[in-house]
Amino acid sequence: MRNPRNLYFYIILLILNLNLITQIIPSSSYGSETKIIPNTSDFWASIVNTNRFVRGTSMKYKNDNIYIVGKTYYGGRIYTTKYNNSGVKLWENYWGTLERDYLLGYDIDSEENLYVVSNSETGSSLDPEMLYLTKYSHSGELVWTKKLNQTRYCYSSSIKIDQNNFIYVAGALYNSSGNDYRFLLKLNSSGNILWNRQLEMNGEQIELDSKNDIYICGGNGDSIYYLNKYSSSGSKLWSQEVGELYHMSSMKFDSMENIILKAYAYNSSTYDDLLWLMKFNNSGGFINKLEVATIHSDYQYNCDYWFIDDNAYVFKNYPASLNSILLKYNSSFQLCWNVSLNEHYTTTYFSYGNTNVDIGIDSQDNILFFYNNPRGNYTSEDGTEKYDSEDISILKLNSSGQIISHNYWGGPYHDEPIQIIIDPLDNIYLLCTCRYVDIWNVYRDPIILVKNPEINGIPPPLGFIDINSYYILSFMGVMSVISLFLLISIIRPRRINR
Repeated sequence: MRNPRNLYFYIILLILNLNLITQIIPSSSYGSETKIIPNTSDFWASIVNTNRFVRGTSMKYKNDNIYIVGKTYYGGRIYTTKYNNSGVKLWENYWGTLERDYLLGYDIDSEENLYVVSNSETGSSLDPEMLYLTKYSHSGELVWTKKLNQTRYCYSSSIKIDQNNFIYVAGALYNSSGNDYRFLLKLNSSGNILWNRQLEMNGEQIELDSKNDIYICGGNGDSIYYLNKYSSSGSKLWSQEVGELYHMSSMKFDSMENIILKAYAYNSSTYDDLLWLMKFNNSGGFINKLEVATIHSDYQYNCDYWFIDDNAYVFKNYPASLNSILLKYNSSFQLCWNVSLNEHYTTTYFSYGNTNVDIGIDSQDNILFFYNNPRGNYTSEDGTEKYDSEDISILKLNSSGQIISHNYWGGPYHDEPIQIIIDPLDNIYLLCTCRYVDIWNVYRDPIILVKNPEINGIPPPLGFIDINSYYILSFMGVMSVISLFLLISIIRPRRINR
């Protein structure tokens, strides 16, 4: 009779092999269908990249294509990719020195070439923090990379491309002796510098008007911010002191080509953060200022704000009192309405700074407001158990502030919107992160791109195995085959020679 211990050993190994196979099968908590516009069949979702990305990842829409640029969390490389509006990834690229690379800005020209400005910190005094300008063709091929500095360290930069595909790069450099060099460069599409102007402030924000005149805003190192205007030939037209600020997060134009600045100031007496929208005309004259919010030093509420189509929108979230509001101001910064969002949060759980939000306006002047909404533990309509979940809320309001609908999109764990874009046909593109649990029971937070997200929709399945998991599973597969042969040799009857 065969040894029963061999049979037990065989059964145990068979169970282990079956368990390995079942671990590879994706979770049924995710699906692949998505849409939110009821009358369209044009909807999809795609896992852009399985890496975790740092904050600052964003997308731009041009000629029915979506460009996504960001920086990976692990490895710290600059990532670029392009999608068409059917959800097909046309190409993707990684660029960097495998040291510490930082994304500073990017823009797209009329021929759909992508230009990325970044810096790389090698930690070597012989090769300091370098400023690079990289060009990719419309098909994703690396055309060239230009090093814009030699001996100085870079700590800020921005980029813009005009209607004739000339490139403008503004930034700030410093050397080991502490001397700053602030600059504005104009380059052609081959990367050749046409002219170079020295600035009195950092080029934190740069914009171009319809005449290709250049507007630059930034600080001088002593918290004093300036707004300058240059012609396309590099002549300085005027300079305007904006005031004492500590950050300028964006600059754009209204329909009259007045300049709108999204600024942050600091009250040294009360230690409060002051959030402002400031308006200047194209001659540098100050027009108006909207004091959006005062964030107290104890951070009693969170705030974000946007200027879109000559209107300002402000979101305020008060975690302590479970109170959230959305406000609209007209082009004169007069309040049009404010709407309470309290009933559209489905849980009493809040934490400071946990709300990621973005806003878009469609062709009917409806407002689409996306934010991550803590919902706790619940069972979704399809029976999926969700634990400590944060779904993406999609709130739709008309131009008068009346709420039309409120829907959710997300997986069983934690989802956050990064950015939304609404195209001329009112298609919605949502860039977000969605948390998965991989085959090793480890959290993964890939970037997801969604077109027209479905009401109560869920992310696509985690249908991938990363390179580390691939090697581990390959090793386990080989060992499984070897163990199978060993089992056969153990249980096979042995012939006894007489």
